Amino acid sequence: MRGARYGLPGWVREVTQRNGKTKYVYLERAEEAEATGNDYLAGAVKTSEIAGRQLALLVMAVYADQEAVAASNRSWHHVKVSGPWAGEFDELLDGIVREKLPDSAVLLLEPVLAKRREQHEERVTARQRREEAAARLEGIEDGVAVLTVEQVEQAERDLERACTGWTPRYSDLRQKLTERRRQLTDGQGD
Repeated sequence: MRGARYGLPGWVREVTQRNGKTKYVYLERAEEAEATGNDYLAGAVKTSEIAGRQLALLVMAVYADQEAVAASNRSWHHVKVSGPWAGEFDELLDGIVREKLPDSAVLLLEPVLAKRREQHEERVTARQRREEAAARLEGIEDGVAVLTVEQVEQAERDLERACTGWTPRYSDLRQKLTERRRQLTDGQGD
């Protein structure tokens, strides 16, 4: 639904309207897109053709400018990457695009590539900060009772940064820090 229907033959049809104007009709249902994609992939014979067609679909899905068509024809689907190499996906795909596409196509994609590079750098920085915060929290549970106000505040900031979801450990640590903060404000933990 995203990308290929704007770029591959057979995925868009030209229809002549009653007033004589030409209208482009895109695949509108996910089932149509899936069937057309399966036919496109089934047309490949060699391993390199299969990989190339899969890569072509992926590139079109990632780089498709949804604002280039009317809102009613846009795909609201997004490419979601997961797995051990997910953090490197954008950079790897952008590298392939820069290496394999003609210079004229890369020049047209440059604003998109620059934005994706900036987003990648922001994600890398955020991941590094999460990892640093998690490292500072290692073994802190045993020493919560002697933390100062500043150390409690730092641990709470680290907890917010390191915690990407609920875990029993972080929930317990949050409770311990809250109790220590209460002790310090009541003058009991000096």
